[in-house]
Amino acid sequence: MTTAGRAGRVRPIRRAALVLVLAAGVSAGLAAAELREETVAAWDRYTAATERRIAREIEDGRRFLVLDFLPDAARLRAELLAGDPVIGRMETRDERGERIDIPKGKIHHWRGAILVPNADVDHVVDSLLYRIPAHELQSDVVESRVLWREGNRVGTFLKLHRKSVVAMHYNTEHAVEYFSPGGGRAWSRSRSVRIAELDDFGSSEEREKPVGDDRGFLWRLNVYWRYQEVAGGVLMECEIVTLSRSIPFLMRWMVAPIVNREGRAAMLNMLNAMRTRLDPGPAAEARQESAPRVRRQRVALAQTQRARERARPGNARQGRPGSPAGASRPRKRAAADQSASGSAPRRWSSSSMISRTCGRPAANRVTMAGSTTSSRRPCRMSVGGVRRTANES
Repeated sequence: MTTAGRAGRVRPIRRAALVLVLAAGVSAGLAAAELREETVAAWDRYTAATERRIAREIEDGRRFLVLDFLPDAARLRAELLAGDPVIGRMETRDERGERIDIPKGKIHHWRGAILVPNADVDHVVDSLLYRIPAHELQSDVVESRVLWREGNRVGTFLKLHRKSVVAMHYNTEHAVEYFSPGGGRAWSRSRSVRIAELDDFGSSEEREKPVGDDRGFLWRLNVYWRYQEVAGGVLMECEIVTLSRSIPFLMRWMVAPIVNREGRAAMLNMLNAMRTRLDPGPAAEARQESAPRVRRQRVALAQTQRARERARPGNARQGRPGSPAGASRPRKRAAADQSASGSAPRRWSSSSMISRTCGRPAANRVTMAGSTTSSRRPCRMSVGGVRRTANES
């Protein structure tokens, strides 16, 4: 191997070793943090400004999604309608257009949108509100359950697993509210109520750390969705706003790119899961494909049941010679047919104590002329205790 080849292999190894060493340093350096009141106050200002902007955009009348208010809105919407997810970072500013400072903390604000084909707004909202649990839609949700429900408002519990530089696990509670005014549009808002980091996740020693006194990777989590019905399905757009501790300056050059990359990947995974799970097309196609098989099973079951009915001793004399298998005719109708043909119906005296057992009709035969005849097996009869054999015609 040449010197250049060896150097090409050594560089990635050194880079990986450097990342591991720095990650260990980050874990040690970010071992503990405390959520301060000034950080919470700044978060409240940021989310209040975000929700005021969202309200203005929703009430615009002509535009609806976040991307509709961006300079390259036409291009982004075209990509979205073509089936491509659209993801980007965001930042909310105050009324004067200035940045909102977050002391001792950092806000991560992402937006993402995707097209759910074959769906309508009512189907999407109903699925999210009642039918599909969160752990089936988000890969970082390990467990989910509904805590309470009041109309279009619902309280949820989510157990989260996240991994960026280090692994993180949380017990979280959220208050979610859905708004469906009609006209093919709807939106929802989810605010975190409680977030507690977990120690010894998945073990018998699993326990919560004090709220706000942990490693500081996730202190707050708000999610805002908008749903717009279009010709090809439903456009779903999400804004995720989270609060964490600030990143130390000396580690920012390494940690910030990882956090951004993981944030984008998490958004993409969630959008793809939403599209797959909420698309009613695959379910409808599966039902359509299984319909012939279900019909065949029902026909086979009905044939089996008819065969069992014919095999019962009391049902053997209900069919007419030459009639299709399983066909039965009332006795009065059979007597009328025989009278019309000039032959009197056969009558049995109850005093003669007659009993008979007939075999099942043999298979129909096709004659040379193309007509179908039916042969019958002999019937054994006992009249007054004397056994006789006769061909039934």
